[in-house]
Amino acid sequence: MARSLVLVNPPQVTRNSRSPLWALLLGVALTGCGGGSMANKAAAPMPEAMAPAAGGQERQALAPNDSDLAANAQSPPSPIAQPQLIKTVTLALKADSVTKALEATQAIVKENQGDVISLNDRRTDTSRIAELQFRVPANQLDRAVAAVTQLGYLQNRAMQAEDVTDQLVDADARLRNLRRTEDSLLALLQKSGSVRDILAVNQQVSQTRQQIEQIEAQLKNLRTRVAYSTVNLTIEQSVAGLADANPITAQLAETWGKATQSVGQVTIGLLQVTLWLLAYTPYWLLFGLGIWAMRRWALRRAQNQSTNH
Repeated sequence: MARSLVLVNPPQVTRNSRSPLWALLLGVALTGCGGGSMANKAAAPMPEAMAPAAGGQERQALAPNDSDLAANAQSPPSPIAQPQLIKTVTLALKADSVTKALEATQAIVKENQGDVISLNDRRTDTSRIAELQFRVPANQLDRAVAAVTQLGYLQNRAMQAEDVTDQLVDADARLRNLRRTEDSLLALLQKSGSVRDILAVNQQVSQTRQQIEQIEAQLKNLRTRVAYSTVNLTIEQSVAGLADANPITAQLAETWGKATQSVGQVTIGLLQVTLWLLAYTPYWLLFGLGIWAMRRWALRRAQNQSTNH
C-alpha cells in the first residue's frame, strides 16, 4: 500500500508544475499577507501523513509541541507603542517693537535647533503685523513656546495634536508585506520560463516597487512631522510702539515725501495736457485762420462803407 502511494504522488506534482503563471503570481501575493499562517498550517499535518503507523510513543512526542503552542498563545501581549503625535501650536502676541520680537524669535528658533519656514511682514500707516511659521524638535517645543511668549503680551495660545500611530503601524505592515512580495517575485525571475511569463513578472515587480516607494515617502513625511512640531506665530505692533516708531522727524519726512510726490504728479499732468494741445495743432491753425479771415473781411467792409459816405 505504501509503495502504491509513492507511485501516485509524482504525476500530481507534474500537473501542478504546469499550472498557469497567474496561479504562481496569486500565490506570491497571498504570501505577503498570510505566508506565515499558511506555513504553520502546512507544517502540522506532515508528521501524520508521512508516518505509516503512528505509535503511542510518537503521539506522546507530539504532545509537548501542542502544549508549547498553547503556552505561546497565552503569553501576554506586547506593550503598546508610545503615541506618535503631530503637534501644531498657534500663538498671537502684541509687542512694542515687531522688529525686536522677530529678531528674538529667530534667535530662539536657532537655539532650539529649529528652522523658520515662512515670514510675512505687513506694514501700514496705522499698524504692523508679522506672521512667522517655524518648526522645532518635538522635545524642544515647550521650551521654545515658553521663550516666545515672553516677548510680548500673549493674546491667544492654542495647540492641536494629531495621533498618527495607527497610520504608521499600518504603513509599516503594508511595507513589510510588499517587500516580501517583491522578494518572491524576484525569485520567480531566476527560474526559466517563456518571454511572456518573464514580462508578466517584471510588470508585477515594477508595480510592487512603485507601491513600496509611495509608502516609504508617506512614512518619511509622517515621521518628520512627528519629530518636528510646527508653531504659527502672529506679532502685532502695540499703539505705544507705533507712536515710538513714528517720531516728529519721521512725520515731517513723510509729509515732504507726499508733497514732492504731489508736485511730480501735477508736472506730469501739465506735460500731458501740452502733448494733447500739440496733437490738435492743425485744428487750432484752421480755427485761427478762419477767425483772422472773418475779421479782415469785416474791416474791409467797414472801410468801404466809410469811403462811400
